[in-house]
Amino acid sequence: MTSSLKLALLGVLTLISIIVVFTLAPMAQNVAFHNFADHSSFRGIPNFGNVVSNIPFLIIGILGLTLLKRQAGQRS
Repeated sequence: MTSSLKLALLGVLTLISIIVVFTLAPMAQNVAFHNFADHSSFRGIPNFGNVVSNIPFLIIGILGLTLLKRQAGQRS
């Protein structure tokens, strides 16, 4: 397969996927979904424990982006 044919196939599959997703009915969500484990507030931040537990993901994401930027700078 040529690269232009592969790209066209990928575009068609993407378009079909988008059409299917937007024609599906909305999924019902359990009303208890937002009943988080931590209900405490700290300094005006609701669900403080849930919010703070995402900080390691933020740090790793920033480190990853910094590493990618540094590697891209070395290729130039």
